[in-house]
Amino acid sequence: MLLAASSLLAACGGATVSNEPSSIAPLTRSATASASSSTSASSQASSSSQSGSASASAQSSEPNLDQGQQISAIPQASDNRTDKEKAYLDKLTADGINIAGVEDQMLGAAGVVCQGQNDQLTPATIQAIAGQLIQQGRSTAAFDQVVSTIESAAKSAYC
Repeated sequence: MLLAASSLLAACGGATVSNEPSSIAPLTRSATASASSSTSASSQASSSSQSGSASASAQSSEPNLDQGQQISAIPQASDNRTDKEKAYLDKLTADGINIAGVEDQMLGAAGVVCQGQNDQLTPATIQAIAGQLIQQGRSTAAFDQVVSTIESAAKSAYC
């Protein structure tokens, strides 16, 4: 076993990563088959290269539709939230949770609370979200308080 491992390592000895520039020439494709190929193989290769060049020329004649456009200002997001969503988010903010930029995720958390009241994974999901909010510095409250805030805000707004 040791002999096999050492021979494997010896075989890979020259395959290290270095910052030295590579001197390997790029690979190029040949348009025609080699002379040592059989006639049928060369006719198949030339017909496939002709159809490949025809499709390449057709692609090059089409305009490039994936060109960016310069904008003068960042578009403002519209507030399409329902009254329930606004009440829920306002309750989280009032209880000291910074939800700026994660509003949609917090709305998803409310859905987890309300739709999964009989689900065993719901408490773990809400606990994970609360832990992330604390880790991200979005709340200075205790872990249990953040969990309670999410659950009570969701239940009062949605459930």
